Amino acid sequence: MACTFPDSAESEADLRTTQYFEHGGNRAIYHNGWMAAARHGVPWQLVGKQGDFDSDT
Repeated sequence: MACTFPDSAESEADLRTTQYFEHGGNRAIYHNGWMAAARHGVPWQLVGKQGDFDSDT
């Protein structure tokens, strides 16, 4: 987060270009402007949620 401040000592070369997350059955990976995601509903509706993880691609 320090690289977002104007007087940061971190260089652009130190920045990561890949991010991965998982939350509530949803997951995604971001890399150099591209994103691949698997969604199993919206994260704010958790009650009664069932993802079809066996046929997930």
